[in-house]
Amino acid sequence: MVVEINVLKESKNDIILKIEGTNTNFVNSLRRAAMNRVPVLAIEEVYIYQNDSVMFDEFLAHRLAMIPIRSDPRKFKENEKIKFKLEKEGPCTVYSSDLEPLTNDVEVVCKDIPLVELEKGQKIRLEAEAVFGYGKEHAKWQPGLITYTQIPILKVSKECNLCKKCIKVCPKDVLEKKGEKIEFKNQYDCILCNKCVDICPKNAIEVIGDKEGFIFKVESYGSLEPRQIINYALESIINRAEKIKKEVKKL
Repeated sequence: MVVEINVLKESKNDIILKIEGTNTNFVNSLRRAAMNRVPVLAIEEVYIYQNDSVMFDEFLAHRLAMIPIRSDPRKFKENEKIKFKLEKEGPCTVYSSDLEPLTNDVEVVCKDIPLVELEKGQKIRLEAEAVFGYGKEHAKWQPGLITYTQIPILKVSKECNLCKKCIKVCPKDVLEKKGEKIEFKNQYDCILCNKCVDICPKNAIEVIGDKEGFIFKVESYGSLEPRQIINYALESIINRAEKIKKEVKKL
């Protein structure tokens, strides 16, 4: 089996891959590894010395834990704790940008996440520690939203009378009339909802998923670049396969 991978679209926080020549088992393994076995930095411990706001300490700590933090896992030791501080006095809104890292090579990704509002005279003073963890332990360590779908295949029979009902009902506007045929104009945007199939008065349309072709999407939360997420996921799969191989040899 020869697996072919092509990049359909790529930006700073997103990548869409076309993967062909494989099966659902492999693609789903890659998705699960990307979500659960990629090292991500997130706040684990919060030490609150003063909190005069209306928000409970536990709620504030939870919000801090969900802030995406960009860093390179290779630059830090295993179980190393990376420190932050936050000091703010009202009246103001406390944002994620107010969380100040005390270590180099660490950055709060989204600067404008509101944490809490402070009235005049209210203060927050805290320290926090972040560690690298994995999505299998908690959602705060998941690197992004990873999904896949089968590549859609459109089949139109001779019974089609070009009534265009399928084109009008499509929620993603992926169909068009080209010459005397109904064809895809945005094949990879099709979500396989089958609305075009259901509305066709002639039962002339069929949309199925390719069993060996997939659209794989990675939307990073900002902690890692999309390509880094994929590379770490693949490394995880390879390492676990090697461990199984060693154990099998002992039998």
